[in-house]
Amino acid sequence: MNQSTARDSFDSDVDDALHDPYIDSDVDLDIPYAEPSTYNHPQVQPTTFPRNAPSNPAVSALQYLEPGNVTTYDRADMSRQDGRVMINHYVLESMVGRGQHGAVWKCHDHLNPNKILAMKIVKRDNPKAKRERQYKRLRQQGGIPRTEHVPVVDGIRTVEQDIRKEIAIMKKCFHPHVVRLYEVIDDRKNECIHMVMEYLGGGEIKYTNGNQKPILKVEQTRRILRDAILGLEYLHHQGIIHRDIKPGNLIWTTNHDRVKIADFGTAHFSYARRLAASDKQDEDEDPILLDETALAKKAGSPAFIAPETVWEYTNGWQIGDSRPPITKAIDIWALGVTLYCLLFGKTPFRPPREYYSLTEWNGYHWVCNHDWRAPSKMGFDEIPTGGRHADPEEDEDGTVQEGPVVIHLLDHLLTKDYDLRITLEEVKVGRLKFFGISPC
Repeated sequence: MNQSTARDSFDSDVDDALHDPYIDSDVDLDIPYAEPSTYNHPQVQPTTFPRNAPSNPAVSALQYLEPGNVTTYDRADMSRQDGRVMINHYVLESMVGRGQHGAVWKCHDHLNPNKILAMKIVKRDNPKAKRERQYKRLRQQGGIPRTEHVPVVDGIRTVEQDIRKEIAIMKKCFHPHVVRLYEVIDDRKNECIHMVMEYLGGGEIKYTNGNQKPILKVEQTRRILRDAILGLEYLHHQGIIHRDIKPGNLIWTTNHDRVKIADFGTAHFSYARRLAASDKQDEDEDPILLDETALAKKAGSPAFIAPETVWEYTNGWQIGDSRPPITKAIDIWALGVTLYCLLFGKTPFRPPREYYSLTEWNGYHWVCNHDWRAPSKMGFDEIPTGGRHADPEEDEDGTVQEGPVVIHLLDHLLTKDYDLRITLEEVKVGRLKFFGISPC
């Protein structure tokens, strides 16, 4: 089969996936790296960690400062290998995720069949952009009057611009708790951009049985959060604010011995924060990363958005008359919401049943103006929490009950005032270092 025929066949496969009426078009492409059959069904018992799973609780996030090498090719050669589509030397095996703009495929290297990878294939364009381009042509022909709406060109270039920003950010990352980007295939003659990434076969973190009950033991949650903290500390040191930390963006490795942060589609890089963290002064940055205005835009998953991001809904605590700055503290908040989900099987800020026709106003208003509740038991193993205002005091033998320590940590992670919220450095010391992370 020649290259043109292979490309047509492949494009047809992708188009079929993207237009399947039974597929949710809002599925995150970076989440489902695992085969659907490897996901843990919400009803099953909690996954147990392998007895011999490697663990290095003293590892410091800052040991991995320099990014790895990411290769970029400007040519995508389509062919067939044993009946399967091959893009350059990557043979596509099965689609493991799909969404509005593209799909994620499990693949292997034709030159090294044992090397399993994930390929994210993202369309430069989308139906909305095509409609806007048609609208622009009609307007130029005088068929449609001008309006005060956002310029059409902004909408048209948004998809590709977002892809390129995601790639530029991922190129900066090289850490055992952050998903790795290996290669970018960016053929301008092709309607797709191909991102070759680390394959994480364990799938996203599952935390509920579907009835708002947790399926993870507290010890499992401890290890998940430890990995997330290390990965997040590294990102912040690199000047990267993730902006969408949640269980669905924490991905297991194939043998469930490590968790990695994924999905940088809404992440933001701050050059100033990078310089402040590293004392480096002469870095050449991709111009697409230097737009600080993007940070002011609302981004992330609604249930995990920090109060300062939706400050206009606030009436119960004061942060001044102007919009507060958006800083890495929004990731700390989202980490707190994630910890709550893993412990209790539900999100912390849930309006009463009468508000269940959940509107944007109801949801954000609840996040900004209401406190969270602490159930009496946490985790699948039902460890007592001590209640919402439990004090982690030492017992007579010098030990501290785990429940109050966790509640105390949640209280500091979910502090509504961004300026008073705990930092990752503070999480790693004192009574809060029960994650087993070195404060160094």
